[in-house]
Amino acid sequence: MNQLPDHTIIDRVFSTSEELNLKDKVAVITGGSTGIGLASAREFVNAGATVVLFARNKKDLDSAVNKLGP
Repeated sequence: MNQLPDHTIIDRVFSTSEELNLKDKVAVITGGSTGIGLASAREFVNAGATVVLFARNKKDLDSAVNKLGP
């Protein structure tokens, strides 16, 4: 079985939200109420972006907004 090295290429391509400066930027995320969409939204918010989320229903969307904060 192949094993990944300690630091994969993904570590070099993607930065953490602390290194990103997305102030004055807008991120539009479909599927933003769970999983990768919600995690991405959290990172973008932490980096200063305005985030627009789309979800399948209002209940899921409201839950995601509450998790992300104001």
